[in-house]
Amino acid sequence: MVEISEVLDAPETEHEPARLVAARLACEEGRYAEAIEECDQVLDEFGTKSDPDPLLQGNTRMVRAQALLHKHKWDGASEDFQAAKTAFGQSYASVGLSRPEMLSRLDGDVSKSLAEVQKSAAFKSGVEALRGEAAALQGLATVLMSRADGELSKEQAVKVVNWQAEALLIFGKIGDLLSAGSTARGIAAVHLDHGNYDQAGQAAASAATSFLMCNKVSESTQCMRLQANAKFKQGDTEGCMALLQSGMELAAEHKIPSEMALCAGFLADLHPTGEDQRKGYTIAANGFEASGMSYDMSRVLVKLAESKVMSFMMDMSAWQKAMEGGEKEDSAFLNEAQHDMERAMPELMETQDPITLGHGLYVLAMVNMLLGDVAGAPKHFQTALDLREWCEAMPKKAEQARQFVERCRFASGGGRSAGAAESYRQDQDARKAAREVRLAAKRQEMREEEEALEREIKERQERRRRAMEMSDSDDELVEEEPTKAEAVDADAAIRAEEAAAAQKKAEHETKEAAAKKAEAAAAQRTADAKKAAAAKKQAEEETAAAKKKAEEAAAQRKAADRAAEEEAAAKRANAKAEDMMMKKPTVEEAVRQMAATTPAIVPSSSVTPESDKERRARFEKLMAERQRERQRRTHEAEEWAAAKLKHDSALATQGDPAAAPQREEPCSENSTSLSAAGVVVPESPAKCRAAAGSGSRGNQPAWYAEWLEEENLLVLEICLAGVENVSELELDCNEEELEVCGGGFHLQLAFGGQMDDESIGAKFDAATHKLTVSLHRLRQ
Repeated sequence: MVEISEVLDAPETEHEPARLVAARLACEEGRYAEAIEECDQVLDEFGTKSDPDPLLQGNTRMVRAQALLHKHKWDGASEDFQAAKTAFGQSYASVGLSRPEMLSRLDGDVSKSLAEVQKSAAFKSGVEALRGEAAALQGLATVLMSRADGELSKEQAVKVVNWQAEALLIFGKIGDLLSAGSTARGIAAVHLDHGNYDQAGQAAASAATSFLMCNKVSESTQCMRLQANAKFKQGDTEGCMALLQSGMELAAEHKIPSEMALCAGFLADLHPTGEDQRKGYTIAANGFEASGMSYDMSRVLVKLAESKVMSFMMDMSAWQKAMEGGEKEDSAFLNEAQHDMERAMPELMETQDPITLGHGLYVLAMVNMLLGDVAGAPKHFQTALDLREWCEAMPKKAEQARQFVERCRFASGGGRSAGAAESYRQDQDARKAAREVRLAAKRQEMREEEEALEREIKERQERRRRAMEMSDSDDELVEEEPTKAEAVDADAAIRAEEAAAAQKKAEHETKEAAAKKAEAAAAQRTADAKKAAAAKKQAEEETAAAKKKAEEAAAQRKAADRAAEEEAAAKRANAKAEDMMMKKPTVEEAVRQMAATTPAIVPSSSVTPESDKERRARFEKLMAERQRERQRRTHEAEEWAAAKLKHDSALATQGDPAAAPQREEPCSENSTSLSAAGVVVPESPAKCRAAAGSGSRGNQPAWYAEWLEEENLLVLEICLAGVENVSELELDCNEEELEVCGGGFHLQLAFGGQMDDESIGAKFDAATHKLTVSLHRLRQ
């Protein structure tokens, strides 16, 4: 029984020795010592040969270098990477090419490169050598960064960037956008660490573009954040925020909540305290929650709660109402902040990250303090102060917490500061007593002034009375005139004092009225602002609801159009299947159809030089056309196979097994497209046909065969509709026959020649329900 494995991204191993294949697998599975031992034996075998293949030598060195790198043997890994680079450089001469010639023939056009590879095996080996050389350069850079533990000196950073830049040039020539993007991202990170922000931004932008062209949205968003960080370091805050906004929108469009949350959190950190900052933190918290990143969600919730606390503290109307003893109508921010901290604290207590936990305790204490919890606030502040890492990371907030705790201790007189609290109370009492003494002296002084004024008034009244009694005498009349004049002066002075007091009182009343009027105007403005904000919020909610309703209607229309298109496509497919049942194409017709649909290759000498933008557009258009053509041919082949299977099954059910035709599939170089179209090519190097007992234990599935002459390899693809798991299948094989059974299917194939059953490999793709079997022909 042959074991069937799931589809994995394994390297090509057809031309490699068995020991090298085993070394690759051991390195991928973490068995590095075994991988090193296998590579040593392969290199010893190469040493006994007179002309070993330099390409295989380079691959062996690369595998051993990767294993040594994982075991932290930096010197050995560096030597192997350098030796691999040298071996790959010797591969060009072994196939009759030179490195400059290879680089001149490659221009990043993947379609042109694939055409060259199909024409020339030497060119294919040259491309493999270039790719291996670029991988070796990346390995050298990785060894140097790992040895320095990420802390590169200036000289080391120059070496790393030069190696990666050379690898980036090679990947660009080959047209490997994914590897080029990864290399550019590494260059950007090194530049950013060493203060070269302009170069870091350019490299990050190139990496983001490469990843986006490969549909790697998550990696592209990460590079956009890297570019935004470089902009921020340069002082371009607007450019940084624009890049973060674009990255957040890109991640949201492709439904990647973790990347959207990271961009939103970074963007919120750049906003001042206000609604935009709170909105950014809310988006980040929701994104982390949707991604299952609970720790990051808790960390952002702490920032969100702190932003709400600061918004409340900056609201002057709330402070004014608190001073007046009114209701705390604007404490919604505090209640929301308390709810956010209740969500965040369990996760922070579980992770025990001292800095984040200390920050959370500080914000929670601030919320409790503003809500009037005089018992909980000092407790949380003190717990935060006990975390030394947080105190070192946030010294200003730690000092604020320390001052609040000391004030609480002074007020309560408890704890280790009892003596300081007693001294503080005595000082307060002394100050209060001194203030009482000053007030008593002031009051006494005022009383003495009042008594002196009263005595003066009484004396004046007494002199006036005497003057009136002595008015009968002439002598007294002579003296009476000055006495009356004095009385008149005294009355005028009294009236002037009374008028001054009345004027002062009027001015005081005028000032009080003006102050009350200003307070009323300020209260009216605050009320108007609240009404305007409420109206604006209601308008925004109505606009959002209308927009959401329009989007839902558009989605419904789009779903209806898609259903109509699918129904029409199903009708066309049924009609085409009936036509194909009536007429099966001949070999000549299939060849003519392939010739008509295959685009002609125009010599490069007759084409004018294109710009990068034009070449990229032409490449994207060509790849799209080929993809559509490939899908169309595959769809037609599947329809014909299903119809043929249905027809054969109907004949077999009627009791006429001989009437069900036995299908024979060719195996030749061009059998990929001809087998998919149901065309039988005669005179194949190796033939497969359904054996007499095929279909006796189930339905006979549709199958396709392909013979690869250069690799001496037979590839079989078997369509098993409805099979979801490899455990449902059984596969038996010998040198002459192959049998597949399970899931309601039964297929028994007879080979045209003897095959090497020990070289068999099988893979099952659950997504397409397709079993792929490959084996070599037995060498005579």
